[in-house]
Amino acid sequence: MKNIYAKLLKLNQALSPIKKDQDNPFYHSKYADINKIIGEIRPKLTELGLVVLQPLTSIDGKSAIKTIIIDTESGETFGEDNLYPLIEMADPQKEGAVITYFRRYALLSALMLETEDDDCNSA
Repeated sequence: MKNIYAKLLKLNQALSPIKKDQDNPFYHSKYADINKIIGEIRPKLTELGLVVLQPLTSIDGKSAIKTIIIDTESGETFGEDNLYPLIEMADPQKEGAVITYFRRYALLSALMLETEDDDCNSA
């Protein structure tokens, strides 16, 4: 696991806080869209030979998401036990939104990513 930890350290050193640039009208707050997060981190992950997978899985028969980081050079993995149970929804559209929501926060958590308010920094 020594190699993957060194690469994760380099990743953390290379990343800046990700700007929250999307509005959440229900909570009158801002958030960083998952596509923005992926767009910010993917080039740095690729440069370091790291890949992140977020397959759907289950915990005790209930849907969950797993966030796994793989070092393509050594084959080491990190996060095999990072499971986030999903809220069950009958509506497939809402289920997709729940999956995206949990993917975003699982990714932020697994990689210790910071987000910052755009308004706050421009003031």
